[in-house]
Amino acid sequence: MFQTEEMVLYGHYGVCKIADIRTELFGREKKCYYVLKPIEDATTTLYCPVELGGKKFRQMLSRETICAMMDDLSECTDAWIAEDHARQEHFQEILRTGDQAQILRMYRMLYTHREHCRRTGRKFHAVDQKLMKEAEGMLCSEFSYVLQLRHDAVLPLLSGKTKLAEIRRACR
Repeated sequence: MFQTEEMVLYGHYGVCKIADIRTELFGREKKCYYVLKPIEDATTTLYCPVELGGKKFRQMLSRETICAMMDDLSECTDAWIAEDHARQEHFQEILRTGDQAQILRMYRMLYTHREHCRRTGRKFHAVDQKLMKEAEGMLCSEFSYVLQLRHDAVLPLLSGKTKLAEIRRACR
């Protein structure tokens, strides 16, 4: 069970603080809920039933885990999925799982393809752009919080523009 004041990652809401754990009456039955406050939106309050907590949100990654993921990414040789529908389904499944390492690989693949499209004068598909933005949101919130960097400083890490040595400095 999670504790109050603990920071967790909750889907597309990003990093949230568990403000309280209390019983609430929503609908016809009383249940115990985690009361979550997204750190990037002070006006939003989220309620998640305690029995679903571990399925809906998770503990934050450590600095070491994020840096290891970035190191592993330097060996990324994932092949681009040429068929649009198959690629979209594959990437949506990655986003559904919430596996940050896979989401990071997906983001890097989309970023690389977008840059290739720019260089060759081809169009980057709107669906790919949407998936890339969703992945970016899921990664930036946690990475910026854990690494104590601004969002705009995290983007070069995700795209690979920042060199590995700079990533390691950020991870100290």
